[in-house]
Amino acid sequence: MTPLGVDDLVALFRGTDEFAVLDCREEGEFVHAHLFAATNLPFSRLELTLGAAIPNRSTPIVFADDLSGSGARAARLATDIGYQDLRFLQGGIAAWQASGLPLFSGVNLPGKAFGEYVERNLHPPSISAVTLRTRLDDGQPTLLLDTRSPEEHAQYCLPGAIACPNGELVIRALAAVTDKETTVVTHCGGRTRSIIGAQTLKDLGLVQPVFALENGTIGWEAIGEALEYGSDRTLPDTPAGRAAGRAAAKALGREAGITTIDLETLHHYRSDAASSIFLIDIRSAQEFAAGHLQGARHAPGGQLIQTIDRHAVVRNARIVLTDDDGTRATVIAYWLTRMGFPNVDVLAATDDALRARPDQAPRAPAASCQSIPTDGLVIDIRPSLDYRNGHIPGSWFLTRENLDRDVAILPKTRQATLITDEEHYAQLMARDLARFGIQAQVLDGGYAAWIKEGNLPERGLTHLASPPNDTAYFGDMLEGEAATVREDRRYIAWETALIDDMFDDPSIRYS
Repeated sequence: MTPLGVDDLVALFRGTDEFAVLDCREEGEFVHAHLFAATNLPFSRLELTLGAAIPNRSTPIVFADDLSGSGARAARLATDIGYQDLRFLQGGIAAWQASGLPLFSGVNLPGKAFGEYVERNLHPPSISAVTLRTRLDDGQPTLLLDTRSPEEHAQYCLPGAIACPNGELVIRALAAVTDKETTVVTHCGGRTRSIIGAQTLKDLGLVQPVFALENGTIGWEAIGEALEYGSDRTLPDTPAGRAAGRAAAKALGREAGITTIDLETLHHYRSDAASSIFLIDIRSAQEFAAGHLQGARHAPGGQLIQTIDRHAVVRNARIVLTDDDGTRATVIAYWLTRMGFPNVDVLAATDDALRARPDQAPRAPAASCQSIPTDGLVIDIRPSLDYRNGHIPGSWFLTRENLDRDVAILPKTRQATLITDEEHYAQLMARDLARFGIQAQVLDGGYAAWIKEGNLPERGLTHLASPPNDTAYFGDMLEGEAATVREDRRYIAWETALIDDMFDDPSIRYS
């Protein structure tokens, strides 16, 4: 690997060349302190994620972590895969901080910090939970829109809220409010998607009053109000909504200078071996599953903004967004451009025959057992949160993050049964365990099948061969109402504080 000084990395951030910054610690360690622009690709799953994250093997990769060893192991693995230009931040993140540059905690920073930037600089109106409660009690016409994913909406939402993810607002919300007296209130779990949702509706020209609920469902619960669970309400997709959305998106794209390309241009981009391109389908999961362009990855538009660091890992790469007619993609392209991504295009509507060919994911060879051998070892390789919530009694928790060290903690055995929800990850673990003379099989159906047979689980973080550092634990993962309330407050304080440090970071290009 080539050493890279802090000033050299700052120069990369301020330039136009493609490169990626990786922090390959486990998420539970990464979450405490890292570079703003670093993408977390944990070493334990790196073989499963690196190829999609950085498709061009010649892209420069900068490893920036705490020098505890994950970066060096990741670099060796990347070399074996065929990556050619590997660098490391000299002195690690401590050197970055010592030079006067900020480190950050948390995950999905580019999206969440952008939400705070939008609130401070674009000033979308907000409404407090107390004011909203009063408004609802007075019977004033109010449309509550939950701008998270449908799955999150079903878990919990404001009572009476209707699911309409941010990426769908342009084709669903504009024609949904016919009464000029109706006020629209967007909400999410915290702040980011509420803010972006409200500002999206404003920028699209919604004439009705629109507000972001201050602190989302966390703020609602903070005043003692209950949430609703299990809602399946969705704002409908109608011809009128499509027509209104198409006109509004076209005007927004024209004003923002969003570029639309055709398939021929896409093929030209893909033929450039020296450049990286991320083709992202921002439609719903159901639409994507029904058929999509070959090579496209899926990220629903409203979630893409919040998690863009996971989908566009290579800085200064080209991002091409696609949907069915360009309407939704134009709005998301508008936001990514404002986030500072320099090369964002919308792919024009394409022939249905091309879109009707879903990618065929490779199937892994079957490796299962009908029952757990009584003389074998049970190794649970699911996320530590799942393991804590319930596992087969006597099983051991193990990750691949530092297997040479952790396998020595396991009871001596030549045979093991793996408990997993991810077949490809289990294949990697079985391959690695074979180096230590352990032949591993995967329990058919995993933990869910074991529970279905009427077995009683063991709970808690018992029998840890590896530290449970693979997951960042947040408020709703803790036990006890008081702990959840405490963590909710901490989360809101963390999110609102992002605005204070972000402008000291050379990687940020918000506008």
